[in-house]
Amino acid sequence: MANFTEKQLEAVEHKEGNILISAAAGSGKTHTMISRLVRLVMEENIDVNQILAVTFTEKSALDMKEKLKNAFMKTKNVDKARLHKQLALVPTCDISTLHAFCARLIRLYFYEVGLSPDFAVADDVVAYALQKSAIDKTFKELYDEGEEWFYTLVDRLAYSRNDATLKAFVIQAYTFVNSEKDPNVLLDEYKNVYRVENFDVLLDSYFTMLKDQLKPIEQDLLKAYSMVQKVGTKEGEEFTKTLLTDLQIILQGKDVYIIKSPLEGVNSKFNFGRNLNDEQVYYREIVRECRD
Repeated sequence: MANFTEKQLEAVEHKEGNILISAAAGSGKTHTMISRLVRLVMEENIDVNQILAVTFTEKSALDMKEKLKNAFMKTKNVDKARLHKQLALVPTCDISTLHAFCARLIRLYFYEVGLSPDFAVADDVVAYALQKSAIDKTFKELYDEGEEWFYTLVDRLAYSRNDATLKAFVIQAYTFVNSEKDPNVLLDEYKNVYRVENFDVLLDSYFTMLKDQLKPIEQDLLKAYSMVQKVGTKEGEEFTKTLLTDLQIILQGKDVYIIKSPLEGVNSKFNFGRNLNDEQVYYREIVRECRD
């Protein structure tokens, strides 16, 4: 086959077993896939409607069908009757998004899954509305039950006396686990990770890492503070002292909520005074670097 790289040709002609191809945009993926489909149909005598090819969007699927028809029309030295048959099959063949294929499969075998054949696939707006309705109902039931674990969860993860953020997080987590092969297995794995004993180990590792990184900064800040007291401005001394105090609170902390506030306040307005001489500017930049 002409106009193919070695890897593209391998993809087109591969026969035995699975093959995984990863390629960047504009690298000829669609052209390669169309050529593979044409080879399967014309050389392997596989009808188009026996092939499943999935795309990310409906637009891509329509584009692929059109390109496949054009490729068939350009094929030479083939059985005309077979060619006409394949061209007739292209419009209804399974080149579509995965969701469209699954919907079509369920409509064909609705009696096997216990659904009405006239079911509808919810769009993003409807799906989100259903999710929100379900989670609002669930939260109301949990509030009514008054379990301590639930109130603790809300206290930890809700903001400004509003549980909307927590609800959004639950929906996000639900969406993520349901994108995996086995959501329940994944949830069990995460529950094991978040056991109290595992969190204690994680917390110890976190504090060790934090102190390893902040100790050298504390030493630099102590030296700078000593000099700022001698040659700096009042504003510079006060800022450096506040920064040093916050840092030492973090280093002495044994609870994430104790260190949370000073960490978040580190980037408060930097104030070192005005009309600084060269020596004061030098120590200001050291303190600024420590702050950053």
